[in-house]
Amino acid sequence: MTGLEERIGYEFRDPSLLTLALTHSSYANEGGTRGRHNERLEYLGDAALELITSDLLYHKYPGKSEGNFRSSAQRWSAKRLWLPPRTPSD
Repeated sequence: MTGLEERIGYEFRDPSLLTLALTHSSYANEGGTRGRHNERLEYLGDAALELITSDLLYHKYPGKSEGNFRSSAQRWSAKRLWLPPRTPSD
């Protein structure tokens, strides 16, 4: 178990995938990981959030049309859907 795994109380099945997920492209491009970085995983995560958001909109607003869903999904970012609203003191 790595230090991170011990701190969060979870053991990852594939530690190399964790390393990849936490590697920014700028670090990878400087030779840190031979060009391997998290952008493909980020793309996959964005697609998963889009699927979840689409399902939420579809079920929450049964009378809305597809055009309404597209404009709503474009306006709502994942942060707005899943994080509490920011207050002026944030």
